[in-house]
Amino acid sequence: MITRPTVLVLGAGASHELGMPLGPQLLIRAMNNIDPQLQGTMRYPFLKILEAAGCSRRHLKKFHQTLAGTSLRAIDQLLAKRTAFNGVGRAAIAATLLEIEGRTSLLTSPASRRWCDLLFDHMTVGREDFEDNELSVITFNYDRTFEHFVFESLRNLYPGGAAGARRRLASIQIVHLHGRLGGYPPSTNGRGVPFGATLSKEVITRARNGIKIVPDEDDNDGPMRHDKDFDRAYKLLQETEQVIFLGFGFDAKNVRRLALAECLPSDATVYATTKGLRDPDRQTAEEIMELGDRFHPYPKTCTDFMSAEGELFTLS
Repeated sequence: MITRPTVLVLGAGASHELGMPLGPQLLIRAMNNIDPQLQGTMRYPFLKILEAAGCSRRHLKKFHQTLAGTSLRAIDQLLAKRTAFNGVGRAAIAATLLEIEGRTSLLTSPASRRWCDLLFDHMTVGREDFEDNELSVITFNYDRTFEHFVFESLRNLYPGGAAGARRRLASIQIVHLHGRLGGYPPSTNGRGVPFGATLSKEVITRARNGIKIVPDEDDNDGPMRHDKDFDRAYKLLQETEQVIFLGFGFDAKNVRRLALAECLPSDATVYATTKGLRDPDRQTAEEIMELGDRFHPYPKTCTDFMSAEGELFTLS
């Protein structure tokens, strides 16, 4: 049971450890998926579904050319600057990630323990109700790997089936700052998008509409007070005792938008996995966060951190 109020902040690296692509990989896969040369190949239906969802062939071709020539490392960085591609870009992201979700197996054997398995262990130890866990999640990811893993794990562990799992999952506040591929788990009235849903016009449209691209403008380089999802995140940060960054890349703009120094209580502590993060980037992030000795980097994977630092969830 997690008894210490904790906010997890999930970056692309956290989902990557669960089988999802990092930014550069997503850009390449989306670019390949909308390649005009797919016509006449087995991958052509992918293009046809995007066209059915409202993406013109001319616009797809132009977007493919732009992706092929960009020096940026993430597709959403390009869309933040080239807003004319917002619709076709979000559709390409949605279709690509949903297809990858469908190939991702999150429920593995006990011999293969990942950070989400270890976290779930902490959340289910003891006799307290699952809903009593003091955990909230802020994620920069579009995918729903965390929700899907917890939902399926709850459905297998506790009685009550899908309805019980849905109720217990709802006790964890999960904020997708940049949107998500549709609501999850899908409600009984058919709203939302199943994990790894089969691609169709309706599915892509629903998933695309759930993705949010923050324009790359000067007034967006700081706290996002006008955004309801960021406002929810700020409230969670104001009420926590610790923040744990998992797989977060510490992009300077994203760090500024979180406004940690402004939101966090003065005695709150911040931990972060920093495997693969360059020292200059980490130092810049530390300067922006203005947390001093309250910031504790951990230069290993999310799974390594969760395995070694589990006691953080119960310390008071």
